Amino acid sequence: EPKRLGQIRAAELSEVSGIIASRRAAGVFWVVNDGGHAAAVHAIDRKGRLVARVRLRGAQNVDWEDLASGAGTGPAATIYIGDFGDNRRSRASGTLYIVQEPLVASRRGVELDRSARAVEFRYPDGAHDAEALVVDPRSGRVFVFTKDLGGTRLYRFPRPLATDRVLTLTRIAARRVPGLSAVSFVTGADVSRDGTVLVLRSYFRAWEFRRPRGAGLVAALRSPPAPVGLPIERQGEAIAYSRDGRALITTSEGSNEPLWRLPPVSSRS
Repeated sequence: EPKRLGQIRAAELSEVSGIIASRRAAGVFWVVNDGGHAAAVHAIDRKGRLVARVRLRGAQNVDWEDLASGAGTGPAATIYIGDFGDNRRSRASGTLYIVQEPLVASRRGVELDRSARAVEFRYPDGAHDAEALVVDPRSGRVFVFTKDLGGTRLYRFPRPLATDRVLTLTRIAARRVPGLSAVSFVTGADVSRDGTVLVLRSYFRAWEFRRPRGAGLVAALRSPPAPVGLPIERQGEAIAYSRDGRALITTSEGSNEPLWRLPPVSSRS
């Protein structure tokens, strides 16, 4: 059963739409607020207590929906933020913000500023609403899962992640990701730190996909998803693997929302 770890009480964290485990500090998680809030990432501890606030220079929170952790440890650890929410399917482009992960440990009340790289992008087939972002820890490739009413679509960023032009994403053909046919209304995603398991969630459901040995991340989506039991949440959008990959952490948009811990399906297989 899901275990309640704590509660996010900070008034400024009233619309948490994404969460990841810190690569630099055990027991620390990074979260972002939905659109309209300050351009900042926040660090919380296992109890949901605010540890640090990091303002991002050169960034704007139009509609931030998820964040992902890049490969590397220590100073090489990177946070990616997806500004790609688009309920009206009217945005000509979205933005991927990239920032070096600060070291905050478990100290509280830390205030920091960091410069963010802004990568502007568009889809090859028109506007989409998206709320889920992952970075493959093995290849470093960045992927976006859409929240389209007609079904979930998967897109991949090109390399390199240039900042001097608008990048066009590549759509992964549906025949290559048949497992997505059973998944809908995706609001969050994450990949385990070792890259072996991918999790997707909606408001009330979640699914895990195991990656075949030696295969790319897309290959995980060729098999039927394994359902994950979620706690009842007000508007659940955030999900992440713990730093050691032995647990899933979730929370919801809203004030004073709980922080939950639950075992991933992969740990029971």
